[in-house]
Amino acid sequence: MKIKSISWSIALLSSSLFLTSCEDILGHWEKPTPVSNNEPFYNYKNYMLMDFSVNPGDSFYDFALGNWLANHDNNDEGLADNLANSQNEELFNAFYSSTDGVVSHLTQYVNDSYTEAQALADVLNFLKDNGISDGAGIKDTDLGALTTGQILTILGKLQNAGFSPLLKRNVGTNEGKFVKVLAAAEPCKDMMNKYKTSGEASAKAWIKEILQLLQPNPATEVISDDIINAIFNIEIQLQNANSPQYSSDLRERQHAMPVAPLKVSNLRSRTRSDAPTAADVYVAFDVTSASVDPKAVGIVNLILSQNAKTLAYFICYKVIAELEPIIPNPNDPKFNLKNNLYTKLSTAAPQIINRVHYDELKGKGDVEGCSYMMEQMRQVMDMRIANLEWMSDATKTAARNKLAGMIFNIGVPSTRPGESLTLTGTTLMQDVLQLYKQREDVSKSLVGNENTTLGWDYFLLDSTIGVFNAYYMPSLNQLFILPAFISSTLFPTDDEYMRYATATVFGHEMSHGFDASGSQYDYQGSINNWWTPNDKSMFEALQDLMKERFNELWQYDGVHANGEQTLDENMADLGGVRIAFELYRMNMEAAGYQQDVIDYQLREFFLHYALVWQEDANVEDLKDLLLNDTHSSNRNRVDGILRMMDEWYELFNVTNGVLYLDPADRVTIW
Repeated sequence: MKIKSISWSIALLSSSLFLTSCEDILGHWEKPTPVSNNEPFYNYKNYMLMDFSVNPGDSFYDFALGNWLANHDNNDEGLADNLANSQNEELFNAFYSSTDGVVSHLTQYVNDSYTEAQALADVLNFLKDNGISDGAGIKDTDLGALTTGQILTILGKLQNAGFSPLLKRNVGTNEGKFVKVLAAAEPCKDMMNKYKTSGEASAKAWIKEILQLLQPNPATEVISDDIINAIFNIEIQLQNANSPQYSSDLRERQHAMPVAPLKVSNLRSRTRSDAPTAADVYVAFDVTSASVDPKAVGIVNLILSQNAKTLAYFICYKVIAELEPIIPNPNDPKFNLKNNLYTKLSTAAPQIINRVHYDELKGKGDVEGCSYMMEQMRQVMDMRIANLEWMSDATKTAARNKLAGMIFNIGVPSTRPGESLTLTGTTLMQDVLQLYKQREDVSKSLVGNENTTLGWDYFLLDSTIGVFNAYYMPSLNQLFILPAFISSTLFPTDDEYMRYATATVFGHEMSHGFDASGSQYDYQGSINNWWTPNDKSMFEALQDLMKERFNELWQYDGVHANGEQTLDENMADLGGVRIAFELYRMNMEAAGYQQDVIDYQLREFFLHYALVWQEDANVEDLKDLLLNDTHSSNRNRVDGILRMMDEWYELFNVTNGVLYLDPADRVTIW
């Protein structure tokens, strides 16, 4: 169900209106049983998880969860992870047991008769259809005969088939409409992981193994080290041309700066003897009237300067590397086709997965309650912006307009995704290749449409409804709260502590619109500077303080956290907790609760916030997080955020400890 945001009139957003709406929301809200704040800690709902010997000022995470951390069963991974594992298993089984005609057409081929030889034959025929193989295997002499002009034609055909070895034709947004954007392709993640964990030699050996899959006689026709080295270097350039590939909930497929569109009539015609130009690249990708990501320009120049044979080898390598997870490996006893296929399609061509996820998740979760709460949270944030002392009225107006235009998408879309899919392949690989192409067709169909009407279609190009996450997409100015976060476990109708703790996630996504990256986009999702110079300077100074506060925390023993890398997520965490906390407090004040009761409930809110991020992370996980993710560790998402809030100090009587900050050092941004 798609919920379009209400464009509240700024003039009407008064505190009196908000208090009236607070009373309205109580109709959805069962009052908790009052408990005096003088009651001992064992009266807290989750007291068995807590370690009362810990000073909250040293680690609120250990105070709230210390007993669980010390004594939990190995199979208990924490509230959210347990729920995610359960949901993932249910959806996985539903996919492979589905009687849906399109789904079963694909899954019928997932059996022992599907072999490596069959899969590789299909890949070679695919390359042949796109002009780069004779169908029998890749040969050095054949690849060496190709010209750069032919390479451009091949790249354009592969893009239409859903493959992007060097450049990718994305869908972005500009001035409220979907537009084509030429961007740098991403490097192969498996190769980059080899490089990061085992070094350059291991990464190059992996590249060679991948290419040898397509060689008819790998023992006699050896791929030169020069080719392998060149492929590796191109991958590194692609890595440098991309933002770090963090597993962030800020899901952006492009950060394109709109440029003057190229016109076909302005492109010079070249003769057979002319060398290709950048204009020829744009023509090949059908982006002659599109935006170009500045980082893509370097890859365009790389294509034009690189040896054509090297590019041909690189294309073959990237195609086979993309499909390698679903090519049976007789030498790998751990190879699991069912798992690999499901994982690959979930991100590369998720339309078929979403048919099943929609059927399984439609109607589940409290969509109405979430929608109502998020509108209340919008009002809380609007008042916070209006009351900012460091921001001018001009910037406040732009920020409030952006907030008013933010669209909330909650649960599942209004129509079933992937309804237009058709599959006619006679093998698994043929069906998969058809899914890649149809995903690209959907992407192209969005161009020219308003981004307010097809947000779900854009979001589901690369994601599944069943993923355990929530997202804000700045180029749409839209939030996506997926079914997992409005489930009866995380958003129960009979547990206000848990409900408001989960609301911090909703506020987190809302706050992404105003973090260091999201604040570059306007209410339409276009990159547009809506800041006065002085306000921008003040905003950046507050960001610097935020970085410092998180640099002070430990990622693991002996290694500090990275406040620069995690800035956006930390800003969103802080905003989310503040908005949810303030809404909860105002609701209880409007209900007429005594202050000691309100204080008790707010302490429960903070304890349940820790429960949302419950996990027992090992050092290897924390190292990987520091290397590859924009999120802070779960521990720091609790301790690092709460130490910024005056109310936390007051409610838990925190006067000392390693987390303690003097009031002047606590950061408030929004």
